[in-house]
Amino acid sequence: MVYRNKTFANGVVVGLSSGKVELGADSGDLLIKSGGSTTTVRPGLGVTNQIAFTTVANKDALPLPPTGILNGSLYFTTASSELFMKSGGGWYRVSMVNTSPSITLNKTTATIDGSNLTLDVSYTTVEPEGTPVTVALANSGIADTNVATITHTTSNNNIRVVFDGSTDLSDATITATVTDGVNTGVGTITFSTAYVVKQSRDTLVLLKANSEGGHNYSFSDQSDSNHTVTPTGHARTSSHSPYRPNGYSIRLNGGGYIDVAASSDFQFTGQWTIEFWFWGDEQQSSSGVSGWHDMFSYGSSTSPAYMEINNDGYVATSSGMFGSVGSNQSGQTHPIKWNRWNHIAFSRDGSNVVRHYVNGRYMAKATVSGTVGSSSTGPRIGDTGEAADCHLYDYRISNTARYTSEYGFDLPDAPHESDANTMLLICKNNMLKDYSSRGHAITIGDHNYGSRYKYLGHTPFDKGAYNVSNHGNSAILTNARSASYLKLPRSSDLYDWNPSSDHYTLEFWLYQRAFRKGSPNNSPNIFSHATGTNNTFYWGLGANPNPSGSPGGGYLTFYYYNGGAQVLTGSTLMYENTWYHVAFHKDTSGNIKIYLNGVQDISSSVSGTPQTNSSIDVWIGRAQNNTVANCNIADVRIVRGEAVYTGAFTPPTGPLTKTGGTYSSTTNVNTAITASNTKLLLNFPTGIEDLAQCSEQIDFYKTNNSDVEGDTDIVKYTGEPTIKTNYSAGFLNIHTPLHELYNSPWTIEMWVRLTQSGQASIFFDSDSGTYGGNLNARIDYADSSRTFYMDLAISLTKAYTSSEIIFLNTWNHLAFQRNPRNFKDSDNGIVSVFANGTILASMNSLTNYASASADGNVWSSLRLLGSQGPGGGYQAFTGNSQDIRVSSIARYPFIPIKNTLTTTNSERTGVSVSSASNTKFLAFTTTTTTTDVTSGHTITSYGNPTGVNWGPAPGMKSVYFDGSGDYFTVPTSPDLNFGTGHYTMEFWINTRQSGAWLWYNAQGDTGIRMSIGYNGSSSPRPGQIEINEQVSNNDHHYYSHCRIDDGVWHHIAFCRGTSKRLFVDGKLQWRGGAINRNMNNSNTNYIGRRNTGAGQFKGYLSNFRIIKGEALYAENFTPPSALLTG
Repeated sequence: MVYRNKTFANGVVVGLSSGKVELGADSGDLLIKSGGSTTTVRPGLGVTNQIAFTTVANKDALPLPPTGILNGSLYFTTASSELFMKSGGGWYRVSMVNTSPSITLNKTTATIDGSNLTLDVSYTTVEPEGTPVTVALANSGIADTNVATITHTTSNNNIRVVFDGSTDLSDATITATVTDGVNTGVGTITFSTAYVVKQSRDTLVLLKANSEGGHNYSFSDQSDSNHTVTPTGHARTSSHSPYRPNGYSIRLNGGGYIDVAASSDFQFTGQWTIEFWFWGDEQQSSSGVSGWHDMFSYGSSTSPAYMEINNDGYVATSSGMFGSVGSNQSGQTHPIKWNRWNHIAFSRDGSNVVRHYVNGRYMAKATVSGTVGSSSTGPRIGDTGEAADCHLYDYRISNTARYTSEYGFDLPDAPHESDANTMLLICKNNMLKDYSSRGHAITIGDHNYGSRYKYLGHTPFDKGAYNVSNHGNSAILTNARSASYLKLPRSSDLYDWNPSSDHYTLEFWLYQRAFRKGSPNNSPNIFSHATGTNNTFYWGLGANPNPSGSPGGGYLTFYYYNGGAQVLTGSTLMYENTWYHVAFHKDTSGNIKIYLNGVQDISSSVSGTPQTNSSIDVWIGRAQNNTVANCNIADVRIVRGEAVYTGAFTPPTGPLTKTGGTYSSTTNVNTAITASNTKLLLNFPTGIEDLAQCSEQIDFYKTNNSDVEGDTDIVKYTGEPTIKTNYSAGFLNIHTPLHELYNSPWTIEMWVRLTQSGQASIFFDSDSGTYGGNLNARIDYADSSRTFYMDLAISLTKAYTSSEIIFLNTWNHLAFQRNPRNFKDSDNGIVSVFANGTILASMNSLTNYASASADGNVWSSLRLLGSQGPGGGYQAFTGNSQDIRVSSIARYPFIPIKNTLTTTNSERTGVSVSSASNTKFLAFTTTTTTTDVTSGHTITSYGNPTGVNWGPAPGMKSVYFDGSGDYFTVPTSPDLNFGTGHYTMEFWINTRQSGAWLWYNAQGDTGIRMSIGYNGSSSPRPGQIEINEQVSNNDHHYYSHCRIDDGVWHHIAFCRGTSKRLFVDGKLQWRGGAINRNMNNSNTNYIGRRNTGAGQFKGYLSNFRIIKGEALYAENFTPPSALLTG
């Protein structure tokens, strides 16, 4: 609104009230008045009383003298972006300040593991001038958004990264850049992933091709020198590596033992704990002394203390230290599981109570006072008159009581790290040493040239996804089948180790299967400069056999010729089948130092003038006269011109590079090598990798390199090469690392695509004979006959039709597995065949093992997809394969998740209850024993059943029944009357009881009778889980083939749907029987005994759930839909 201003006749008002503006005129000026202030606008000048701002081209355009220009006037020069102010008779340059903003992240490093895949990073910004800023993100090392999704929320200054949980990242970064439009500030977070692949501890072999035509018989130099590396014979690359995650267990076989140096640490005066992981062979016939596995003593004497494991599956001890506490207890089964990992622990607390545990479960206790042991004798593990035949891992002795519960404790889920209470920590990682801060000396006795002692890539823990840049490879050099070694070019960078002004470092990792030396000069055969056909030997480095011959082993040896033979020999005895890091260094003054596992083992000075010859070869794995090594060698590197190691050091923990490597400590280590000074670097990349890194050797038998190779023309997963095999000669020969896998649980699986009809061998277990020994599987594929054959001394045959499987030019997932009885490895088990997730055949009476001896290593040469033995037999598989995996577990149809149950979830990935209302009963999920999560039923407790903070997995709870009056009742209810409909009953159980009642409501001869053993008795089916649907005193039993009375947690699921099914630990144990029996009754339900009081249960129950109207679990499975990761 505009109206006339009464204050002056020529004025007007624009607006109303406090927001109005008054316009007027005075002496030719325009007056603008608002809010008590008046501004004068003068025609030609603009606003009066203001400082003028003028833009000019450059400084020369500034008026001088500045006549008529008001003081304070500003001029800006566009050429130089400078600002000037007029003052007095001249000009002053004004300093323009814009300080860089800064950004601070609340964390700068992070490691992501499988427990939490979300990373949140907050930041703060500071802008000194207070002007607005913006923040932008960039990343390095993240290939695509499928690997990690990055979300930037500017409203609360937060960066969120969600990882895929499988792709390995190393030193990836996210950089946040803040800017005020002129200057910037930067903040960076660096992160790596350390995912754990579930059940990867059970993977023995997992093969993956890397590229088109890729195989394991080509070699290359990863240094800038790019030397040609020529393999001879059967030299090949391997995934066997010193950098294997979780390292290696130690195998003691029939007389080998470990001695720990004497120390006052082993005078047990107060609290202590001894614990370790044990994988044993119950037969132990190779030891020559059957019956016992010695696990602890002082030297060769059983006095004053001993601990040993009996072939019947229990631990026995001496009275002096252990109070004779063991696990051979009346009325209880023996808890040691053969050919499985078992955790054994003893501890003494501050009250002198010694407690014993097996697999986390409390066994027994005794009070033992006083001091045991002396400072003059150290512990011995493995042979005190009774020899051990076992694998050991993470053997730890502590000066504190780490376990005191009289129920159970959560088992370690990762290898131990040394702490202030650790007195000894051995049998782990990749080196023979004490990993505690005490650093006790460790020696091996009676290892008999390696046959009684061995490091093996099998441990009880899951590990991260395989990544060759972290996990490394090696080369296999051996005289088996043909002399196999590597030839390097005749380059002075490699052979001339003694230039007076140069540092020279040669290093490598060495795994000797046998110590060998050249003849006649006793020359080393690991790295040498020599002729192959005469006595000329210039120099070499390696490990020569122990000259005394006993107890075997060898010593570092450096030989050079200066007109006469100069031999330098180390003082540390090396053992077969163990990784050692070797580093040779010659400095600019001619001083030689050779390190073994980072500790100086040889020191000398160059004598005379060592000779070399530019026309003589350089070898890896060979000495003069064709003496060939028998070893794996990894990460061979030569660096000249600068020292790599300047003193004692910690060996690398990841593959070497041309500029450094990965080290847990950089003391005395040069981690910034000039790349041009690295003259040789052999990381031994493979064409076909074994992601499990368990097997010491994987052979690809061949007539040429195309017999077994990578293929990108025929793929299962987009962009992922497959393994192509040719029936004419190509097959894989896997040396599995475990004795007695034959009688253990196992799974052999793969995706296969046949390209030629006829017979196709899948696997077999022998290098000799016509039909591949005792265990084999094959396909006969022809127009008129389609048959699986599987043999384990008993033939298992399954004919199939084209509507079931089409093998030719079609991908199919095949899985063969054995699920044993969980008690003794001499017991029989269920063998099953699955095709594309559907079970085709099972047999549960494999009692005839023919020539499969318990100690015969019958799977030491498992062959996959190959022609069956030199004697002929079935032809090799011709076609493509993907994800060839061998496991020491029965995997299918599922492995229980181990999580606390709700009304909707389940113990199988991807399966859930269709409706929460179907869950009618759910108890024992907390330590409150009488709570039904569904709130539908009253649970009444009798005796003293105890809720405990121990269960199948960390965080899960259970209820302990003492076998003497502990039980529960649940009133009758329509919820628990299933009629003829579907239902599921599931729970977790841990017991050593062979016969007891678990659920009973058949007081009137109609109802469900669930028990351990037949009708709650230990005979005739001891330890087997059973359900009896009784109607009018007519019984229908169905029961497990395996036993569950071994003192470890088992998941049990009874499902009645279109058929009756019983699962133990996710494995089908029973299928079939009548499905329409009416289970309605009006009886009280008993848990832990029957109504008469008979068959009282002793043990633990957890997560007891009943679902009505739904059979939750099925025997089939969906095959893997993405590449397996390890």
